[in-house]
Amino acid sequence: MHRRAAIALALLLLFAAGCARPQPLPPPGVPAPLRVGIADNYPPLAFVENGRLTGIEVDFAAALQQELGVPVEIVQTPFDSLIPDLLERRIDVIMSGLSVTPERAAQVRFSQSYLDVGQMLAIRKDAAGTLSAPNALTEEEWRVAVIADTTGAAWAEGNLPRAIVVPYTSVDDAVAALRQREVDYLVHDAPTIWRLTADPAHVDEDLLGLYHPLTEERLAWAVRPGDDALLLALDTALARWRTSGKLGEIQARWIRTTVEVR
Repeated sequence: MHRRAAIALALLLLFAAGCARPQPLPPPGVPAPLRVGIADNYPPLAFVENGRLTGIEVDFAAALQQELGVPVEIVQTPFDSLIPDLLERRIDVIMSGLSVTPERAAQVRFSQSYLDVGQMLAIRKDAAGTLSAPNALTEEEWRVAVIADTTGAAWAEGNLPRAIVVPYTSVDDAVAALRQREVDYLVHDAPTIWRLTADPAHVDEDLLGLYHPLTEERLAWAVRPGDDALLLALDTALARWRTSGKLGEIQARWIRTTVEVR
């Protein structure tokens, strides 16, 4: 190569390197890779579509990789194994639509909340005349679908003494049971009910959402007790996203109703 051409190429490469966006330095105490435990049975938070894990938490994990400057490894984990796997160091953080409860807070450390939710109901539209009436849920021995080991299941078991509570392992199975008249109600977190009954892109025309919240709950991520540096990094990322609007932007991709961003 001609000497002048070589010098020009070197200067061009230096200029390009100088203009490149610097990659963030990983915060101290954040493991690399960061192993994120996600259960795949909670649309729109995390679910499998066309053979691929997707949803709000998956988008959050991808954004964290960019924000923290560490590779993120998603570990698909059954919901009831998330906390044991975290405590036994098979994962580093739970990002799976986990509600903050006193029982869980005794085992793990929660990040700032990123979404306010509550338990809501879905019914079949053809039963609206009977099942949507005030107090109808508590007046008869209705069959109520819940997802096992969730706050919705705990609420149904603690507040519906006359109901027949039927646990399922996934939202898809519970919705299928509702549509096939095996159960009368579905109790689950608000984002799922919104997606099923209010999101034009995914609405199930056979179902009706009853949007009065049965509970007040907050969703947050969870780390092991003692992982203070990781918790600080997660809280810092959430604070930045809240200020920049990224938090609401990611949620709006999946929840096309009005939600409160905390």
